[in-house]
Amino acid sequence: MAMKYTMDKSIKECVPKTERAKGFLEYVKANYTKTDKAEMATNLKLLITIVYDGVSRVRDHIIKLKHYFNKANEMKVELSEKLLKWMIPESLPTSFDVVKLTYNALKEEWTLEELMSIVVQHEVSLKKMRLTPLLLLLTMGAM
Repeated sequence: MAMKYTMDKSIKECVPKTERAKGFLEYVKANYTKTDKAEMATNLKLLITIVYDGVSRVRDHIIKLKHYFNKANEMKVELSEKLLKWMIPESLPTSFDVVKLTYNALKEEWTLEELMSIVVQHEVSLKKMRLTPLLLLLTMGAM
């Protein structure tokens, strides 16, 4: 295998002899993947501390959370999906407390997709409620 000729001697000696490149690559991937502690710490910190800013769409916020969650799991931190489902509502402002209360009150678990859908629907209804008084003022001023 040509790959063995290009790698460092210290690594080459530690890798068992294999007949196929696939077995060799699987062994190298399992034992020599880079786990950057700083990158892992950054992803975990972002996952734990990120809060919804109210400016961007809530869907984008949840996608960011899922991204940091997946990155941490790729680095073998092994976070539970339940943790992510708990963190999503917790990272939202008090205007989303209805969603938090509903989620916690129900016995069944929502999937991530269901949770995202419900949170996005709530965001849409919040925007409509904010626009209603403005529309009333505009229509009353036109009379």
